[in-house]
Amino acid sequence: SLKRLQTDWIDLLQIHWPYPETPIEDTLRGLDDVVRAGKVRQIACSNFAAWQLVEGQLIARQYGLPQFVSTQEEYSIVERRAEKELMP
Repeated sequence: SLKRLQTDWIDLLQIHWPYPETPIEDTLRGLDDVVRAGKVRQIACSNFAAWQLVEGQLIARQYGLPQFVSTQEEYSIVERRAEKELMP
């Protein structure tokens, strides 16, 4: 993929959905591999519940893994979950 993009790294790699079957620690360790290899500079997530985001950050700190630097959530006049869960 990096060759097709004609680049050596990605500035921000975003995980779009949490994988219920995969522990967040496993996901973060995989992301750590690409960060350490210099292929990705920062990681982010979207569509995570507040508790999933907090769990990811705590595990990342505990094991010295990369932490999510941003989150992108669906937010509109109809979809207000982020207001209730993440913004407080």
